[in-house]
Amino acid sequence: MTLLFSLILLFQACDWFGGNKEPERKTQFNFQLDTLKEITGSFEDLHIFDDTSFVIVGKFHDNNRSPITSFNQIWWGKKRGVYYKSVLTQSLFELVEGNLRFFNGTHLNHVYGGTNAYSTFKNGTYSYYLVSRDIENPLIFTGSTFINENDFYLYGKKGVLGLHKNGVFHRIETNTDLDFTKAVWHGDSLLLYGIQFYDTFKSEQAGLIVVKDTLATSIDRWGYEQENKKPFYTRNVLWEYGKYYFFGQEAIYRYENNAFNSEDIFPMGYGDFETRDEGVFNYYGKLIYYLNSELYEQEIGTEPSTTYINHVAFKGNLMVANTINRYIIIGTR
Repeated sequence: MTLLFSLILLFQACDWFGGNKEPERKTQFNFQLDTLKEITGSFEDLHIFDDTSFVIVGKFHDNNRSPITSFNQIWWGKKRGVYYKSVLTQSLFELVEGNLRFFNGTHLNHVYGGTNAYSTFKNGTYSYYLVSRDIENPLIFTGSTFINENDFYLYGKKGVLGLHKNGVFHRIETNTDLDFTKAVWHGDSLLLYGIQFYDTFKSEQAGLIVVKDTLATSIDRWGYEQENKKPFYTRNVLWEYGKYYFFGQEAIYRYENNAFNSEDIFPMGYGDFETRDEGVFNYYGKLIYYLNSELYEQEIGTEPSTTYINHVAFKGNLMVANTINRYIIIGTR
């Protein structure tokens, strides 16, 4: 009875946000479903360029061809639909079509990569960077944040952090074991959020690192037992209205004056927020649109039999998600 009541609250405008009647919809997304048919592999990152295109990266295999073909990018264009690409990255000994863990940038200037290396593309020219030859303790990059048109930070697992500036990679020591998952740049410094799990001690830790140029300083660290006071499993971080906003699995948190304050509280799965007041996330296979402290369940239409969503992205008039059973959900408004 309690679970049913909670779900009813979630999918309607509810008292959490100051009302008990269903609000008027302020926007509507229309969805189309693209099937990847016999494509299998790993979905690592999803990046939206604008209202007309996005890219999903990882390592994919087309089992419908003989011999089986592989590629590391799935692209979608508004006029072209889904199509596949494969780009090179630097390995220890050669350029290969390897597994991509992250992708960031614009149409004409982007960065992508994975383990011990990353690659850039600018105005039609590719550049490749091998930053470590250590196979036993690799540098695993999982994301990047641009600080201007050309320079960006790279972050990853076990405290991996580096600055790509003027075409050169600078390794930054963070003195932490956190796996960095999100970062935000606000003009003079970078704020990094990280998380780590300890099977031996059966505990979970999260923390914040602030970076100025190549100097990283730890400013906070907390455990899962403090979840109601501080964000855990953070899905996105924004700098807006002169404050940091963290979008966790149970609330939106505001960080200012070295302290967290929870704002809107609601269950949240994987998601993405374009602003403090607008975003999308999945909850039990449903896409939930958030606008000005109100929730709207977005009907996908003819759904696949299994709709477990493992990536969601949102930008402007485009909402994108992919499921574990080789479907891409594309929403436009």
